[in-house]
Amino acid sequence: MGTKLGNLQIRGAGVEEVSALLPKALVGQWAEGFVSVYHEDFQWGTVEREGKSLSRKLPGAVVLSAALFDDDVVSF
Repeated sequence: MGTKLGNLQIRGAGVEEVSALLPKALVGQWAEGFVSVYHEDFQWGTVEREGKSLSRKLPGAVVLSAALFDDDVVSF
């Protein structure tokens, strides 16, 4: 079937603010200026929808969705 991975990177919002919106996800800040969000359901083909939804809830932030499908496809 293949490996599918995805995550969200947010600039312009805090860890607490993002955690409140995505309580089941792993949210943290491991790089200066960016909040990272990981969840087992985030993958290529689904993380984009989550990114759009989060972007609407955080109008002052920039939300980047990143996804990988095997070694073949990368999307941002």
